[in-house]
Amino acid sequence: MIHRRCQDRITNLEADLRTTRDRITDRDTENAQLRSRADREERARWDAAGEAELLRDRLDAAQERERDLEHQIWQLECQINDLTETDSPIAVARTRQTRAVTRALAAGEDNRAQALATLPWQAFDPEPELHRPGRWWMDGDEWNIHEIRNLLRWRYGLTATEIESLLQERQAAMSA
Repeated sequence: MIHRRCQDRITNLEADLRTTRDRITDRDTENAQLRSRADREERARWDAAGEAELLRDRLDAAQERERDLEHQIWQLECQINDLTETDSPIAVARTRQTRAVTRALAAGEDNRAQALATLPWQAFDPEPELHRPGRWWMDGDEWNIHEIRNLLRWRYGLTATEIESLLQERQAAMSA
């Protein structure tokens, strides 16, 4: 037979033991959840790093393609610059058309390139008129000097040299 105080003490210790075991179980469950969450976050971090690497590779490939296209455009512009003044207006206009189509394709504007390719060669022989300094009239619209440069380059296929020459001619005509 066990002494009453000892029995009470054993009962209290057993209750404390059950409480401690319950706490240990709760802590183990909590730790497992935290480990699982940490594992998910680690996998997500690795997935994001892998995706970032893939995106970097795609960006590098796109930049490489852009450099190739810019080089091709430069080569075409050099060919255009080699045209002599004795070339026929038709040859010059067709070359400008090719340049405008190539630029549209390089910019990823396939529909625009297709539309430019179907235009007649006469559409690439612009006849802008300077009405007052800094303003141009072309295709029935008024443009500022920066807009006209872009229009002449992208829509009409002129090179930077041709644009500057045209601007100087128009300025000289206004001064005279």
